[in-house]
Amino acid sequence: MAPTIDDYDLGHTLGEGSFGSVILCTHRASGKKYAVKVIEVVHAQRHNGIAQVIQEKKVLIMLDHPSIIKLHSTFKDADSLYIVLEYCSGGELFGHIKRLGSCHISCARWLTAELVNVLEYIHGRRVLHRDLKPENILLDDLGHVKLVDFGSSKRLDVEDDVPKFVGTAQYVSPEVLNDADASEASDLWALACIVFQMLSGEPPFAAPVEYAIFKKIEERDFAFPSDGFPPRARELVDAMLQLEPDARLGAPACGGYAALKAHPFFTDDVEAPIDFASVHLSPPPPLVPPPPMPEIAGDAVLNGQLAEHELSAADRANLIERQAGTRWAQPLDDGEVRSSRLERTNAVAPDFPHSHRHQIPTSHGPHPHAYRCSSWRRSRSSGATCR
Repeated sequence: MAPTIDDYDLGHTLGEGSFGSVILCTHRASGKKYAVKVIEVVHAQRHNGIAQVIQEKKVLIMLDHPSIIKLHSTFKDADSLYIVLEYCSGGELFGHIKRLGSCHISCARWLTAELVNVLEYIHGRRVLHRDLKPENILLDDLGHVKLVDFGSSKRLDVEDDVPKFVGTAQYVSPEVLNDADASEASDLWALACIVFQMLSGEPPFAAPVEYAIFKKIEERDFAFPSDGFPPRARELVDAMLQLEPDARLGAPACGGYAALKAHPFFTDDVEAPIDFASVHLSPPPPLVPPPPMPEIAGDAVLNGQLAEHELSAADRANLIERQAGTRWAQPLDDGEVRSSRLERTNAVAPDFPHSHRHQIPTSHGPHPHAYRCSSWRRSRSSGATCR
């Protein structure tokens, strides 16, 4: 018997998209929870969105990876199309970045490794995502990555008429901006933007209007924060945000994924090297912000995160070493800090559990930040050199 929406108990709305909603549903027979995209056919047809729905279904059927959202089933009725997807309770990466301000280096390193693995997999299957961004990265209940929203994806092994100019302004690569074909390197550009955003709180190319964002991308106009962006992460992002696609670390012409995985960002001895083969099987680090350096006034610690802890002069060297490379890596003031219990001067420090807000992006149809601006072109010519 063909599945229908009557097989499910409908819960609350998880998110709104251009053509419909994403609803948390419980399958009556099994009791399992799913995220169901409900797409209004008339609205999708009016905005040429049916092709994106079909593309997502085809691509999800052919992909099978622990870091890609699982497609459970699809069906339709007279008014709607239904895409039943794995439910991820961990929420969007975007929401976590906004909540935390930025991510601890251990967390950012781990999530980046999982994203490297999944990009290597889809590129090996000749699929480009083409809209990689924090809103399209969900976390499961353990904190592992789940890549979603393949409506803008492109298969390189088949001829199709998908538009060249897709993506979201802050993460689009310069070659796509100039109406060239996307490639594996285009997804790597977006990954570098995400690494930058996880560690700084904002994407590298930000401006009030999209035209200004495009100009920044074209000119590679970005700057690392001055207050402690981790050095190895800086090297990684710099090597991937190259204007020439072939010059980007991880691109086929620049060492491929073997070179990317060998970067010191993943192998440095500060922490245990990332084991790419088992990263999706091991518990990820907690999703927390970078540790703050203590702000000391006399005997009092002003930081809410540290105000309940005793701090002695013996802690000084450990704190400086632990926070090297973070935004709080400024030296402590000279002078002894007594080890007596320190009086709190701020509100209770916030707890940082994994959020259970879940919102599957529904970008079938234009995302609020998506663009279709074929008039943006500029000729460039420069040599390509691997960094």
